[in-house]
Amino acid sequence: MSKDLPELLSLKETSRILGVHRNTLRQWDQKGILKAVRYGQRQDRHFKKDDILQFIKKTQKNKKSQHNKWENADLKISLERVSRLQKITAELVKAVTIKDIANTIAYHGTKAFGAISGAIYLVSEKKDCIELFASVGYPQKMVTKLKKLSLKEVIPTTDAVKKAKPILIERHGECMLRYPNAFSKSFAGMSNAFAAIPISIKNEIIGVLSFSFSDSTHFSKDEITFMLTTASQFSNAFARAKRYDKVKIC
Repeated sequence: MSKDLPELLSLKETSRILGVHRNTLRQWDQKGILKAVRYGQRQDRHFKKDDILQFIKKTQKNKKSQHNKWENADLKISLERVSRLQKITAELVKAVTIKDIANTIAYHGTKAFGAISGAIYLVSEKKDCIELFASVGYPQKMVTKLKKLSLKEVIPTTDAVKKAKPILIERHGECMLRYPNAFSKSFAGMSNAFAAIPISIKNEIIGVLSFSFSDSTHFSKDEITFMLTTASQFSNAFARAKRYDKVKIC
């Protein structure tokens, strides 16, 4: 194809080849990105074939380099996620009682997700409320206030239990719209993003895993999967420990 091109191409021809507007080519000429030569009586802009081919080659190389950077970034995130999951798994091996397991998930889960606080609630025996079983990052006054939450309340943590699905709040304003009653609970005001993940054993919801974040965030599919996996780790460890732990929970 390049052999069929003339040595000098007009502004219109170059625009068509590169797929950019003529004004863009004029700006590139002024900035030295792709220099034009003046030709003819009117001194119109023309571009050398060799310069255009070299520009295309350079652009393709930059795109490939950027693509590799994106791929490397995705790989790094994936490896970090696997490392965090392995850390939680390793710590769970050391946990013996249900309380140990809950504390391990709350602490290492909060750290793994970059949250400012985390908590594990278990459904009460009467199944009318959820009770705080382990927490990290909350002031003691707040821990006392959040010790028991009625399932009649419409807030993210109770909704995750009732709907049996993750409740994800990515920004503060979203929480105001979806859960105005949450602001009667002071914990809603200390976070800009929130995640509540139901915990289940044999299709029965036994509790909820929650995390608060200081900044607005976007929960990617991979992050959501990671949270669900963490909740699953807790439920598996919970079922294992319950066979040996005779301590009454609720």
